[in-house]
Amino acid sequence: MNRSMKTLAAVVALSLGFAATPAFAQNNAAPAAGAAKSLNELLERVRQGRAEDNSVNKQREDEFRRAVAQQQQLLANAKAQVAAAEAEGGRL
Repeated sequence: MNRSMKTLAAVVALSLGFAATPAFAQNNAAPAAGAAKSLNELLERVRQGRAEDNSVNKQREDEFRRAVAQQQQLLANAKAQVAAAEAEGGRL
């Protein structure tokens, strides 16, 4: 009897948890004002979103490449300074 009560409590808890999720609330809500009115409109929105995402991703990749190049330049400068300091130390 105790095990069945625990199982029942778990089922109730899960049910309440699912009822509170945003996905459940969205499924029961009326369509949003900006919802696509046709499949063609939805397809166009998806294509536009993909194009915007691609543009943002390209900007991020370009920024990343610039940062890598800057770090490589800083490392090369540091190595040159170390080599110069070692050469100076060797002369002393």
